[in-house]
Amino acid sequence: MKPLNGGASCEPPEESESCNTFSCTRDCEYPFWTKWTPCTQACTSDGRRFGFEERYKHITVPTRGDGYCPTAMSKLRYQKQSCNKHMCQGDEQCIAEMDLFVAIDASGSMRETGYKILKEFAAAIVRRFEPEAFGREAVLMGAIEFGDGKVLKGDIISPATAISQLSFETEKVAEAIEKTVWQKGFTNLAQVFPKADEMSQLGRKHAPTTILVLTDGKPSFEYSLMQEVNNIKAKGVKIFLI
Repeated sequence: MKPLNGGASCEPPEESESCNTFSCTRDCEYPFWTKWTPCTQACTSDGRRFGFEERYKHITVPTRGDGYCPTAMSKLRYQKQSCNKHMCQGDEQCIAEMDLFVAIDASGSMRETGYKILKEFAAAIVRRFEPEAFGREAVLMGAIEFGDGKVLKGDIISPATAISQLSFETEKVAEAIEKTVWQKGFTNLAQVFPKADEMSQLGRKHAPTTILVLTDGKPSFEYSLMQEVNNIKAKGVKIFLI
């Protein structure tokens, strides 16, 4: 009844309050293995170090509340195994689809005899890469020379030199490397990476870019080198050093 003649209202006949406001607990779900990745090497040179392949389980349903989920590298979600354990024969060819730059060190510390050996080795490597395989494009090859380093006007370091722009004619790239001469400068290795980035503009959009550096390991201006390396890696470029 309603209050009459100034009387007080009755207390409400029911009360409510929130409960179970936390999320229901749920473990993550990761039901499927991916395919095995390609083997990291084609063969073994010593019978001890082998290639490997990996596969993963990606999360399809995330955890909720206090649910449990194994880490990405847990045995429940990651597997790794050896592969291609057969010995190399010495005549292997690379048919990976990639844009590859070979950068060779012509700095003074190489000495003339050392540089002659290095460029012959570089040319031999280039000839191991195939421009075509199984009716499809394979390796697109370019070459860069560094080691002619000097300080130019305005304290600018001299750039690396393009020996050969990207080409499917690997024999011509190898011959261009063999024609190079010892430069006798300091090791301007940092300049390799902006030069490769510039040359890669003529490359393929769908193919990964790789830079293979042949050097005696005595770079100048290490801080600048690390900056350039980080910049080029941020673009997804792989770097290998020999």
